[in-house]
Amino acid sequence: GPAGGEQYAVENQIQFTYDLCRQNGKVICLDSSPFGARRDYFYNLTHLNQRGHKAMAEWFEQQIRKYQ
Repeated sequence: GPAGGEQYAVENQIQFTYDLCRQNGKVICLDSSPFGARRDYFYNLTHLNQRGHKAMAEWFEQQIRKYQ
């Protein structure tokens, strides 16, 4: 259905952005694509719900600590 097509488009946008980021050697690129597979983290296709925001914040904290 249309939702599956929209999900595919969003996944492509995320992958394109990540690939483009990796072409620039001066920045740290974070791959957030695993969050897309977690339907329980999303209010709708592109907006995190409260659980998703909490998980993303914890993940960002881990990434920051990893690169400090």
